[in-house]
Order: sequence, then C-alpha cells, then structure tokens
Amino acid sequence: MLKENVSEDTRCIIHDINNMLTCLLGNIGLAKLMVGNSDGTLFYTLENAENAGRDIQRLTKTLRKKNVNDKNKLISIPKFLQEVVNYHSTENNITFHLHLQENLWMVKGSEIHIKQVLNNVIINAKEAMPAGGFISIKAENSNLLPKLHSGFDRKDYVVITIKDNGIGIPSDILKEIFQFRFTTKRHGNGMGLPIALSIVNKYDGYLTMESEQNIGTTCTIYLPRDIS
Repeated sequence: MLKENVSEDTRCIIHDINNMLTCLLGNIGLAKLMVGNSDGTLFYTLENAENAGRDIQRLTKTLRKKNVNDKNKLISIPKFLQEVVNYHSTENNITFHLHLQENLWMVKGSEIHIKQVLNNVIINAKEAMPAGGFISIKAENSNLLPKLHSGFDRKDYVVITIKDNGIGIPSDILKEIFQFRFTTKRHGNGMGLPIALSIVNKYDGYLTMESEQNIGTTCTIYLPRDIS
C-alpha cells in the first residue's frame, strides 16, 4: 500500500524513471517518423508502446503529487476499454471481441487505477491461453437486485465482463487467486488479481471470478455509476 508521504528516496527514483521515459519516448517518436505509414503494423505497435510509456509517466506524476487515491475524475469506460484492447491486441494468436452498450454511464475514479484493473485481468486471461484464443469484453449499464446478487447494494453499476476461453482455474484454487503472492505460474508474482480487487473495492465496486477447466474464465467488474 502506498503511503501518503513520499520519501525523498522515492522522489529520486521517480525522477530517474521520468528521465529514462523521456529518452525512451523520444526514441519511439523518432522510430515512428522513420517508419511513417509505410508499415502500418509496425507503426501501430510503436504507437501502443508510446501510449504505454505515457501511462507510466502519468503514474509517476501521480506518485510525485501524492494523490494516488484521487477518485474524482469522470471516466468514459468505452474510451478506456478501446485503449486497453488496442494495447493488448498486438498478439496475433489472441482475438478480442469488444461489445459496448450505447450510452454507458460515467464512473468516477483515477484513470491509472481503472486502467490497472483492466490490464491486470486481461494479462491474466492472456496467460491462460498460451496457444491462443479469444477474449470477449462487454460493458453495460445494470441495476443490480440484492435478491439476485447477495451482498450487493441496490445501486446503478457499469458492469464490465471479461471472458476468455483459456485453460480455466481449478475449483480448489479459484478461492485462492485473490490472495497476495498466491500464484501457479513459474514466473508469476501473485499480485495482479489481488491489486485489481483492492482497487475495485476502494471504489465501492465488486469483482467476481468464475471459471471452468478447459472452458475458460469470466471476470466481472462492477463500478458504481457516477451520480454527481
């Protein structure tokens, strides 16, 4: 958990990261100029790398200003989902299907936080499909009823469903996946899903996971509608 006060050592590290990012983004920009539109795939890949670098820049700026818990920015979910899909769709063996309901409600939160949740879930889905597959992402407005969803408050939510057709998660492991440091991956750190759950909970939302071995996994994210 990040503390309110950022130490001087942390500030120095953030400063160094920003310097390296400036160099990295400068070289990516130069590569884009050299490639131009002659190679659409390469240009598109460079653009995604550039966007990822700018995301890191925004994160370091947030850390430096000590407002990592800012939850007051209105967020357009369709825009975010399209950006995330564009970033992850560079792998040829995975196909994305994006379904967006018209007139989706706005949610309020930190852009970095919401994007981190989506990235962590999608990365987990991609890792469950080493031979390739599809990821279906759907976003819709919903008024949840307590009798259908025990434990949920009666309020309006934007519901994001991320479904893959990967190897699935065994039922005896499913209940453990949100524990910090729990992982079944050789090089995993067990942080992605617990962090996603923690962020969603901070926004008074909910995150659920259902899975069936050799069928796939479905992650559902409930973000409260902004009513301000």
